[in-house]
Amino acid sequence: MQQFEASVLARVTLRPTLIHLTFDTSTLATPPAPGQFFMARCEGVYLRRPLFACRIEPGRVAALLPLGQDLGLTWLAARQVGEAVDLIGPLGRGFALEGPGGNLLLVGCGSGIASLLPLAEEALAGGWAVALLAAFERPDLAVPTALLPPAVEYQMALGGAALEELELLLCDALPWADRICATGGENLYPRLAAAIRESRLGLRPGLARVLVEVPMGCGVGACGVCAVETHRGLRQACHHGPVFDLAELAI
Repeated sequence: MQQFEASVLARVTLRPTLIHLTFDTSTLATPPAPGQFFMARCEGVYLRRPLFACRIEPGRVAALLPLGQDLGLTWLAARQVGEAVDLIGPLGRGFALEGPGGNLLLVGCGSGIASLLPLAEEALAGGWAVALLAAFERPDLAVPTALLPPAVEYQMALGGAALEELELLLCDALPWADRICATGGENLYPRLAAAIRESRLGLRPGLARVLVEVPMGCGVGACGVCAVETHRGLRQACHHGPVFDLAELAI
């Protein structure tokens, strides 16, 4: 972990509601792993905001920022090429793919699924087959297919019943999967756990890992804002996670 100034290398408006920013991270001693994050200092708000990478390359990290959902992230999304942002990171524990390649199923809700994209890149390089199932309330919030590697099979559900449609997609995909990684908030994880128990006759440790999306105040486990209830007691998402084994969560 280190604090540094990251210059904006590129800024692309993908949709009126989605901004793609690329930051210079060449001063980092260690690049982030998929699922790790940075805490970004944003003007106009007191607390830093967590920033997850949607693409990780040597010396640079890109992030997908939704507009209008948070004052801090909206300020961050307005940064232009050449401007610098104060970052601390990489922080937390990310995703890890152990063992030989197999079938990796990625599942997510909302624009936060962009944090799964570096994992898709890493998995493909390691010989995994990758599929992504996603749910979005509105089409303008959907992660564009152009951000995904062409080898990823991408299916999405849209609208007010997107979560219910996602459950139907899961019924077909779960028997195929050797490993499952997900992000999407507290509404998704109970549904995912129930679908796995039904299709796989149980939720064993190591099968599914999820990036828990909760508010983060400090990013280093000091404030307790991001406490997550697990079968081993409360854990701090920013320190013990944000990636947890789904079987470990008390849901």
